Amino acid sequence: MGPLRGEANPEETQFTCTGKLCTAREQGGLIIAYTDDVAQRASACAEGDIVILAFAGPEAFCSEKATLVITKRDLALHGSAEIRLHASRRQPLNLLGEAGTITSTQQLFPQAYTEHIERLVSATVTYAVGPPDRPWNSYRIYSRAARNLANYDSRQTRDANSE
Repeated sequence: MGPLRGEANPEETQFTCTGKLCTAREQGGLIIAYTDDVAQRASACAEGDIVILAFAGPEAFCSEKATLVITKRDLALHGSAEIRLHASRRQPLNLLGEAGTITSTQQLFPQAYTEHIERLVSATVTYAVGPPDRPWNSYRIYSRAARNLANYDSRQTRDANSE
């Protein structure tokens, strides 16, 4: 994947960032959304099939059931993540609905929509570090992100930002 440049088509393996929300479409059509801003969580969850929420706290979740979510807490406890999307068998799609009319995307591509969900459900996430059962990994459980706490904002930082 690369950044969107010039007249490139954002639909194919490109990523775009708008403010603090970045999205990318992988070759199979799944959308990956990334944000480190709590205010952009709802947008990321609405747009992405795979959502990376790079913040910790009680807001680090998506209510949509068919969304794969990786949070800052997951990464703090388990290290970097590898997501494997299993290929689905493609079949020719019927582009027209009954009587030649098309009323929705789901009706236009019913097989693709089903494959899309099946592919997302069959995704596997492998983390770089296993559970902190080794002494040299035990420090991971004490970080603020691992305890699902938001970043610490000292009084000095708050005072400097308010000026």
